[in-house]
Amino acid sequence: MLGLFDDMLQHTEKAVAIKDVSPLAHLMHAEALISTGAIDDARDVISGLEGRAIHQRDAQLLARIAELLTQLGDHHAAYNALTKAQVIAPNDSGIAYNLASAEIACGNLVAAETRFDDVIAKSPTDFDAAYNRATIRTQTKEKNHVAELKNLLNRGGNPRGEFAVCYALAKELEDLGQYDESFAYLKRGAVARRNLMQYRVENDLIALDKIEKTFDENFLNTDKSGHDGDGNIFIVGLPRSGTTLIDRILSSHPEVESVGEVNDFALSLTRHSGGSAGKETLIEKSIDADFEAMGAQYHKAVKERSDHAKYVVDKTPLNFLYIGLIAKALPNARIIHVLRDEMDVGFAMYKTLFRMGYPFSYDLNDIGRYIRAKAHLMTHWENLLSDRITTVSYETLVAEPETQIRNLIDHLGLTWDDQCLEFHENKSPTATASAAQVRRPIYSSSIQKWRHYENHLGDLSRALSG
Repeated sequence: MLGLFDDMLQHTEKAVAIKDVSPLAHLMHAEALISTGAIDDARDVISGLEGRAIHQRDAQLLARIAELLTQLGDHHAAYNALTKAQVIAPNDSGIAYNLASAEIACGNLVAAETRFDDVIAKSPTDFDAAYNRATIRTQTKEKNHVAELKNLLNRGGNPRGEFAVCYALAKELEDLGQYDESFAYLKRGAVARRNLMQYRVENDLIALDKIEKTFDENFLNTDKSGHDGDGNIFIVGLPRSGTTLIDRILSSHPEVESVGEVNDFALSLTRHSGGSAGKETLIEKSIDADFEAMGAQYHKAVKERSDHAKYVVDKTPLNFLYIGLIAKALPNARIIHVLRDEMDVGFAMYKTLFRMGYPFSYDLNDIGRYIRAKAHLMTHWENLLSDRITTVSYETLVAEPETQIRNLIDHLGLTWDDQCLEFHENKSPTATASAAQVRRPIYSSSIQKWRHYENHLGDLSRALSG
């Protein structure tokens, strides 16, 4: 938790050397290896642990192993581990829920919906299952869960569950074109979620401003060199801006593989800056980091995640915060910035129930202020690093897909491949909030979608204009 990953690794190495030590020690050892960028070594530990879990018929250990495999982006392996766990513990709703989530990541959407139905039948108050089920497909008048969700919400008694059901209702009612009622539930859910958090957007705005002032031209011109490894591609932007779409397009190229949304750069930054003691302190300490070691750890980690592909895509949206450090630590990295209409992306974030991160997304004023601060920081990066950053407009991509995709492939120096136009046929797993949408061809129905809710989005509009 302190970001002292080398110390963690040393202690877990001592722990796993103890005879008959708990498997939990091996799980933590694997986490330490992941945190220090030793992905292949972590996989070896997990593989040995999985053999032990199967031999001992330990369903819970298999479930924990699946969590680590998911963290590694090995969604097919996680699915296999959970399938074995379910055979051992067929009535465990937690395992069934995680198995359904793995099925979504692997593109088995029909099977995932059926499994969520089973989970909810056995555990009617599994609110997260209700939300995830709602997002898998477009609901129809003939087939939806609105009445079921309203009955579940009326039971009350669980504020943490309430917001998940509200988000599920908002999604299904939007699919049915009932926009005002959809927004009423969405706002109720967002308020309930926000009330459970201790968050002030001002703290993030201060951090973004400090990043801009710290990582300036003088910083970029220091004589500290980074790692000269090649093949790293970063896709950055706001969540729900189209980063997953660009990721799927690029990873459809035979020379490119995606590792999805990972925290490898943040882990390497924290490790080589001496641990984490708050955002502002980390910013200050990172100026004097070992950029060669930082870049080398990151490069090694994502290459091992991708089985050493020639080009590796990291599509973690908030890596835009680290562009100055990325440029310093990985001078050969390519950076793609995805832009989307601010009202569209702001509302898209607001109506998404994120499991982790993005605490600004539950209040329209917070969202607008964060978008403005992000735009200011990106202008700073583009002024400093115009030759390193390629900006892609989501709306232009949707309007002119082949032209824009060809331009992007050419800009990255890749040879053209027709598979990039057939990205929706890409069978590789994805575990983002867009996991269902990106398995469809490019569509335009998300453009200007916020206008269905225009009467409710005054706070967002004012914050963006302010």
